[in-house]
Amino acid sequence: MTTPTPQQILGAARLVDVSVKTMPLPRAIAAAQRHYNQRGDNKTATNESDQHFLERITVNYLRHVCSHYDDHRDFLRTITDKTTRNAAGAIIKGRQLAEIAHHYPALAEEAKRQATWEDNKPHR
Repeated sequence: MTTPTPQQILGAARLVDVSVKTMPLPRAIAAAQRHYNQRGDNKTATNESDQHFLERITVNYLRHVCSHYDDHRDFLRTITDKTTRNAAGAIIKGRQLAEIAHHYPALAEEAKRQATWEDNKPHR
């Protein structure tokens, strides 16, 4: 098997499946709360939690649990160098967040915020 070129990997990042499981928004929020609370962090997510916090964990839940996002990122780790992996990962993340915003308009601002953060974060 030949190793794909960086250009091929970036091209593939623009084509991979970024579909996201759809469900009613209240169900997605409740699932995100359960998922977040199972992680055992110090903060607990409830219906009384800050709205922005609930939007953030719901977008994260949809991206990491209800799509193939993590599978794509894990695969990239096995086939390419860090620079290409980061560039392709940013493309996939942006596309995934746009897909979430499309299917969950109430979460569009948070998805956009996360995409903007990705575009502006310092790269290691």
